Amino acid sequence: MPATHLPQTVPNCTAPLQIAFSPLGRTRVQAVFDEPQLSSDGGALLIREAANGIFQAMASAIRDERNQAYVQDTLDELLAQRTVQICHGYEDANDCDTMRADTVMKLAAGKGPDAGPLGSQPTMTRLENSVGLRDLTRLFYVFADTFLDSYETAPESMVIDMDPTTNRV
Repeated sequence: MPATHLPQTVPNCTAPLQIAFSPLGRTRVQAVFDEPQLSSDGGALLIREAANGIFQAMASAIRDERNQAYVQDTLDELLAQRTVQICHGYEDANDCDTMRADTVMKLAAGKGPDAGPLGSQPTMTRLENSVGLRDLTRLFYVFADTFLDSYETAPESMVIDMDPTTNRV
């Protein structure tokens, strides 16, 4: 059969039509594959599942000197937004303005689909520029502790390769 005449449905397909993810509060989160409006960034939900509290731990390591009277996004929401966007190839902070209303990105950042927009480019740039050496040191310990906690018993040794050069093969 020529490719231009493929059937609309795949007979005897055993793939699930939906995948349930962890709920966001009282909001059910699921991937449904028979809906007409799809997001190409659905992998953001997988990142949210795999993160398993890491964004909250990262946020606790960074001092937040923002005037809380004007804060619309928590640090863990901003960190989740930035991480998910980078994982999806949106590496520039200006991409925040483009993606801030995306429903899947909101869910991945811990906001409901009807919540306000995610952080803007100026907000993200201020966050990135506010992180200092002490914050980075605390973040290192968050990552090290998270890694070690993933083992039933701590490994005997751990090698951290900090060689910044490109390995050419």
